[in-house]
Amino acid sequence: MSISIELVQYIFDFFQIKEEILSVKAYGKGQLNYTFLITCTNNKRYILQKINTLFNIAGVMKNIDTIHNHLLKKQAEGLWDNGYKILTPIKNEKGENYVEFEDNSWRIYDYIEDTLTQDYVYYSFQAEKVGELIGQFHLCLSDLEGKLYNPLPGFHNTPNYYKNFQEAIKNTKVSKRDYQIEKWIESQKSSIDYFFHLIETKQIQVRTTHNDTKANNILFDKNTGNPVVIIDWDTISNELPLWVDIGDMCRSMCSNTLEEGDDFALVDFREDIFESLMKGYLKKGNDFLTEIEKKHIVFSVGFIIFELSMRFYTDYLDGNKYFIVRYPLQNLEKAKKLYFLWKSFEGKKELLQKIIDKYI
Repeated sequence: MSISIELVQYIFDFFQIKEEILSVKAYGKGQLNYTFLITCTNNKRYILQKINTLFNIAGVMKNIDTIHNHLLKKQAEGLWDNGYKILTPIKNEKGENYVEFEDNSWRIYDYIEDTLTQDYVYYSFQAEKVGELIGQFHLCLSDLEGKLYNPLPGFHNTPNYYKNFQEAIKNTKVSKRDYQIEKWIESQKSSIDYFFHLIETKQIQVRTTHNDTKANNILFDKNTGNPVVIIDWDTISNELPLWVDIGDMCRSMCSNTLEEGDDFALVDFREDIFESLMKGYLKKGNDFLTEIEKKHIVFSVGFIIFELSMRFYTDYLDGNKYFIVRYPLQNLEKAKKLYFLWKSFEGKKELLQKIIDKYI
């Protein structure tokens, strides 16, 4: 997608930004929002985003404002480490944090200089700092009051995902199906029932969750490699348990390979990265996690790996309608990659639990 200088100027005028626009470039790999890097005079830069109409934009932006204000309050109380930044949308003098133009909605952030995104966590020291950042994020939001808008109704409704999987099998010709994956998914039905029983009986509480805690939703310092800020707040809600964030953090960062590709034999769950993530996370998490939440950390990691694999496989059977793909077998490859990651994880569960026990 391209954007005209005239439209950017209109948006700048709305937000009362006075700098002269020098250049506009497409930026990043985001799959939900179109993002542009705006360079102005005096080397001032901004991030401009066209917000995906998948969401109720007013609801999402109100959530972001609520989270931002709550974290600023925690920062003033000395509970938010000043070494970490807080995502800050720019507002105009009326307090408006987005603008509508010709059926599209736009927002602007200050560009955070000397940072980068990465799809992979390379070092244990990075993982520990990432765990600490996400743990601090959860800790500071653990006393957030009031209902947030839910941007993704049905998200992480694993029983419903399983029903969709069963329907997809019925409607798919035999030659397209992968029986190894299907047998594994069916073997996990008891885990679905068990975990959702804990939620339905309120043994595990719902919390404020980010809902997309993968590596490339964190900005890292270009020079030190340390995490600076957690971004992409569009999916935040307070209707899910923390295991969705803890599990997804470990799923995305503990694999030794990227999500794509057919190098299944090489897939390994990196216990050293897991230990570093948990060491960092539990520095903060021990202050607010319940005993039953701590008890189910390892379980939640395997559960999220399984759930996403099932979703990829179901979408493959359905003709790749939900996830964006570049080739027909991409969702199948992703599902199989996660299956092999789960197998590696399963073989190390006792070790991983000992790691948790060391830090709680």
